[in-house]
Amino acid sequence: ALAKVSADPMQPNLVGLLSDPNPANGVYTVFAPDNTAFANWLTANNTTLADVDVATLANRIKYHVIPGANVRQADITNGLEAATLTGNNITLVIDGASYSVNVFGNNSANIIETDIQSQNGVMHIIDSVLEE
Repeated sequence: ALAKVSADPMQPNLVGLLSDPNPANGVYTVFAPDNTAFANWLTANNTTLADVDVATLANRIKYHVIPGANVRQADITNGLEAATLTGNNITLVIDGASYSVNVFGNNSANIIETDIQSQNGVMHIIDSVLEE
């Protein structure tokens, strides 16, 4: 999905943005759906990756990125809200030993792998695609 968006000159260069090795250019927290989550999202929407328009993919990807913050698992507090690249908020939830991301009642995703650190941010793997 990210490669399809990045190939479109009308869309922001999300690959370049998220892989920039210079933290001075910005840090990010990414909630990345695993392959199964993305496949389930395509199935639920009765579509294929080839059929999803690039603008929809770009918006969906941006909804999983928090700019300006390197939010590691230890930084997550129950009810923490954060604005995504789309400008909309997501809420981080702690339920016992489980961590999840909620989208104001629309849906949620469990964080299944945490703290994959890179030079310009951190990534957490989630089990569902977030919907606005």
